Amino acid sequence: MHTVTNAKLTSVIDNTSLPTATFEHTVIGGYLLEEQIGVGGYGEVWRAIGPGGLPKAVKLLFGQYDGPQAESEIRSLERMRSLRHPFLLNVERIDVEKGRLFVVTELADGSLEDRFQKARKNGLRGLPREELLGYLRDAADALDFMADEHGLQHLDVKPENLLFQGAHIKVGDFGLTKDITSANVSMMAGFTPLYAPPEVFEGRPCRASDQYSLAIVYQTMLTGVPPFSGNTPAQLTAQHLKSTPDLQDLQPVDRPIVARALSKSPSARFPSCRDFVNALCERRASRANAVAGPSCAPQVSRRSHRTRIIDAATSPEESPLRSLTATPVAPDVKPAAASSYRPTVFIGIGGLGGSVLCSLNDKFTERFGETNGSAFSFLYIDSDVTSVESAHNQSSGSLNNDQVLLIPLKDAREYRKSHQLGWLSRRWLFNIPRSGQVEGIRALGRLAFVDHVPTIRRRLQEIIGATLKNDREPENSELASLKLARNEIDVVIVTSTAGGVGSGSVPDFAYLVRDILTESGADSARVSACLLHGTGVSRQMADLQEANSVCCLKELQFFNTAGLNYSSSWMNNTSIGEMPPFDDACVIHFGDQLAPDAFADAAQDVSDYVFSSTVTSARGCFESWRSKTASKESSATKPLLRTVGVSTPDDSIINAA
Repeated sequence: MHTVTNAKLTSVIDNTSLPTATFEHTVIGGYLLEEQIGVGGYGEVWRAIGPGGLPKAVKLLFGQYDGPQAESEIRSLERMRSLRHPFLLNVERIDVEKGRLFVVTELADGSLEDRFQKARKNGLRGLPREELLGYLRDAADALDFMADEHGLQHLDVKPENLLFQGAHIKVGDFGLTKDITSANVSMMAGFTPLYAPPEVFEGRPCRASDQYSLAIVYQTMLTGVPPFSGNTPAQLTAQHLKSTPDLQDLQPVDRPIVARALSKSPSARFPSCRDFVNALCERRASRANAVAGPSCAPQVSRRSHRTRIIDAATSPEESPLRSLTATPVAPDVKPAAASSYRPTVFIGIGGLGGSVLCSLNDKFTERFGETNGSAFSFLYIDSDVTSVESAHNQSSGSLNNDQVLLIPLKDAREYRKSHQLGWLSRRWLFNIPRSGQVEGIRALGRLAFVDHVPTIRRRLQEIIGATLKNDREPENSELASLKLARNEIDVVIVTSTAGGVGSGSVPDFAYLVRDILTESGADSARVSACLLHGTGVSRQMADLQEANSVCCLKELQFFNTAGLNYSSSWMNNTSIGEMPPFDDACVIHFGDQLAPDAFADAAQDVSDYVFSSTVTSARGCFESWRSKTASKESSATKPLLRTVGVSTPDDSIINAA
């Protein structure tokens, strides 16, 4: 993989640059040069103190500026001085002193390249997609303003020239700016080969030249891998002129958009930089619309008042992953009342599973009082210490120390010393985040599980054993009326298929629970799951979240297929590998591009569903639907998929599949 490490590929000509010491503490045009903050093929940029003690940026251009060519260059820069746009760096002065041209601008807070390097140091591959697109919108507005209103092309668009002021990007460094409406455009020199369009190498810049460079900025800042991999100006020149860009590191839906912006023929590119960036922004929206069509399983609706949840099941003919047509399901006219309830252990895996458990714990405590020592137990397992601490400090439904288990990753160096994980590629051991967090990566989520199997087993044995032995009659009258089923137990696992910990380890957790239940002699135990899917506002993370869910469901389908057995070194009862991971499971789709508060609402909805199907009179209705479907098709030979929707009290039916 080629990464951007050679910052010296800046010039296709041999310019003579005076050493730093020549200018330091020198006064140019009344500006005291204090510190060099940048250097490129066309000049050096200095932090300077101007008249009145105001900080400024001063660029000293290489070469001598006398004669007609210098006058033409100065006229182009003077045009930039007259432009006013919120995303253009203000040019305050252009002058020549002792034959050397210098340009004074406002001082920026840093560059896009600086932000990218910071992200890399934090263990990220590049900038988050949504954040990057916000910056490129600003740059595109400025570049199109230059082109549409003044016929100018910047011609040196690169991360070092996209500068921060506050939360916005300003386009700066106009040393190569050309008037493309002029018949006498001079030959180009001093540009950056990595980002230059093919027509610039031929001295023929045009209206679409800056768009080409902006597309390279997008891929490089997003993935850390540019579309052209040359290491010398000559190699890059040949690739820009003749080679097809390498877009494999982009998501598939981004590739045709970037490929169009990188067309060798300028006329084939987008009409403007804005059109290019808009196409990237709309990419997620159009994809979400395609997925969320009428053939999809219903989404959990956001509620404005208390909801009632209806559950139904179906056995798909081909695969639990294919799109299913939603079938209206009416509530039973006379739902069977639940005559008893079973002791239940609720396990939340990952941050979203923890949120559901906190909400569920709050409902149990509010309805039945203290749950410790009762027939209901809670265990939240996560690799993220911040999420675990948050579960401790909830204003309501907080979990105590016995109800949480932290399973953090080790330091990467410990894994590299003794790599004995045959299922995990060694390259992952060099990409473990410094934070010690899984950060949404399935492989690392399973690694966290494998690291802590003995600890997880001990904690589950304690909780399941205590729940099975509990024979205390419930003090709450409502529970007493339902009656407690003795020597039976349910285990409910709640997790997000979109996150790293849950998606990567939920089959392992299911079989570990089955192993412990078999050891405990709980032959009638039932293991079920609520599998949750939803994507956040970060569009780059949304791609990862969707991929996680697809992979997780395919993995569960694999182990749910007759004849395909699960096996692991930590299993004490190998016969459980012949069983499906879960006796029943439901998949709940929250929606796409959700804000944190929407996830919090969704967690409340799921806890309503789990609570209602466990210890209320609605339990009989749920079990009736499940038994009808299970009787039609054995889950041992065909995967069983259920999806769940949420209904308001005013609805008579709900779509469910």
